Amino acid sequence: MLVSSLLGCAACGRVGYDPSDASLDAACATDEIVCGAFEGPLGGWGVRIEPDSDAIVRVVDDPERGGALAVTSEGTGHGLAVAETYFAPVTEGSLHGRVWVRIGARTHVDEFVVLVQLDDGNDAGTQKVSLDLLQGDAIGLTATTAHPAVRNGTAAGTIRRDEWMCLRFEVDLRDDGGAARLSEGDRTLVSADAIDTIPEGGFRRLMLGAVGERAGVRDVMFDDVALARHPLPCPGAPGR
Repeated sequence: MLVSSLLGCAACGRVGYDPSDASLDAACATDEIVCGAFEGPLGGWGVRIEPDSDAIVRVVDDPERGGALAVTSEGTGHGLAVAETYFAPVTEGSLHGRVWVRIGARTHVDEFVVLVQLDDGNDAGTQKVSLDLLQGDAIGLTATTAHPAVRNGTAAGTIRRDEWMCLRFEVDLRDDGGAARLSEGDRTLVSADAIDTIPEGGFRRLMLGAVGERAGVRDVMFDDVALARHPLPCPGAPGR
């Protein structure tokens, strides 16, 4: 059984933090499919935690970014612990995502940990494109829409612990000539080209969390998440 909840409205599509700002309750920008600034309740995001997991998924205060989504665990259990949101299926064109992430020093990666997942909404035999934490502080770009599945990794040391990083991802939806790319700011980190990138039924869910095969300490935070049909900038990110 999965624990799930849907909480009240969040401020979406906003960078920065000012508790007195009336725009905290603003909706997604009209050109955003999904958004999450996590300055308040989770809005249209649901929380799912498997019974074997000891993880907690909640909005917390962060000194640098104000509100942020945190996934924390002491490593006594494993399994799914995510915030997720659904949208109308996308089967053509391109999808662009942005997510600020902060990987805590305590986070242990035994084999891999799914950090961000764009998928078909099917929990059994999921077809997805995901960003995964790998050993050596690398990031994996995984596509199970491809046959066979693809996981291409960045160089070791890409993740800078206890530091906010703005990651951008792009999926060009095609049967065989599609592509997926991961960037930090404007710098491409890794890509997968000439692959099938269209799941059966299309993409319709975005998940944020720390999903691992084995128990381990997790300390992961997310902020200013967005998904759109056009490239999304990283305002305020250091040039890299």
